[in-house]
Amino acid sequence: MGSAVAVGTVGVNILVASGVASLHIQTASLARVVGGGVLFGVGLAIFGLCPGTSVAASGEGYRDAMVGVIGMLCGAGLYVALFPKLQPFFKAFPDFGKVTLPQVSGTPTGLWVVGVAALLGIVLTLLRKKGDETR
Repeated sequence: MGSAVAVGTVGVNILVASGVASLHIQTASLARVVGGGVLFGVGLAIFGLCPGTSVAASGEGYRDAMVGVIGMLCGAGLYVALFPKLQPFFKAFPDFGKVTLPQVSGTPTGLWVVGVAALLGIVLTLLRKKGDETR
C-alpha cells in the first residue's frame, strides 16, 4: 500500500504539473478519515488482502477473494444508504477543509513528492538488503 501511495503521489503530481490533470481535494474530515482508516485496517487484518489485491485475486478465481469483494460492495452500498443519516455524526467532528500537507506545513509540493519518493527508495532498499541477508 505504501508503494502504491508513493508511486501515485509522484505520478499524479507529474500529471498536474504538466497540465494533463487537476486535483480535486476532499475536505479533511476527522470522522471520515479516522473511520475510513479503521474500517480499511480491520478489513485488511481480517481478510488478509487490500481492496485492489482482492479484486485481482477474485479475477484469478480465488473464492475467498470473491467473498471479500462481495463484502466490499455490500459495505459500500450500506454506506451510500446510510450516508444521509451519518451526516450529523460526521459534522460533530472537526473538518479542516480542503487542505493538503504542503499547505498545512507551508512547504512546496515538490518537496513532499521528492520526500515520498526518497522514503520509498529507502524502504525498498532496506527490504532488499534484509531479503539478501535471509538467503
